Amino acid sequence: MFTVNVNNKVKLKLLDLDDRDALFRLVDNNRNYLKKWLPWVDSVQTKTVYDGIIRSWAKEYIEKESLNLGILYNEKIVGMISLHEIDFDNRKTSIGYWIEEQSQGKGIVTNCLKFLIDYAFNKLKLNRIEIRCNPENTKSIQIPIALGFEKEGVLRNSEYLNGNSQDLVVFSIIKTT
Repeated sequence: MFTVNVNNKVKLKLLDLDDRDALFRLVDNNRNYLKKWLPWVDSVQTKTVYDGIIRSWAKEYIEKESLNLGILYNEKIVGMISLHEIDFDNRKTSIGYWIEEQSQGKGIVTNCLKFLIDYAFNKLKLNRIEIRCNPENTKSIQIPIALGFEKEGVLRNSEYLNGNSQDLVVFSIIKTT
């Protein structure tokens, strides 16, 4: 389906059912870290949950609604990055990402984002990309800032996480012609 080499160590891949166990192990091994930032982590308690999720990602890719990709570093799944809710009518999308704690600080997500920004602007012909981050996730916030995204504001109480309403900082980048 969709596989691309970002560089000699990093690959993006539309995951299939053969990747299910590795993806589940990744989430399960990083559960305590990931649940600080992501509201869905506790809903993934067995590997079979990914059967339906992976099928849904494939369907959404075929229907050009979203693009959910595994991030592979040295051929091992270390995270995910996605174009969410691709809106061709309004020429916009949003990007979400996560990566295991031990793979952070290597430029992996930054390089994947550079690829997806180029893909969204030049292949999909979109004009606007958003990224939303928890204001306390300073590592995540540094990435869109480094890539030239502008902070647009804060969505107050926008996400329910670990029993509390959380704010989200909104960043955007517009294609320059």
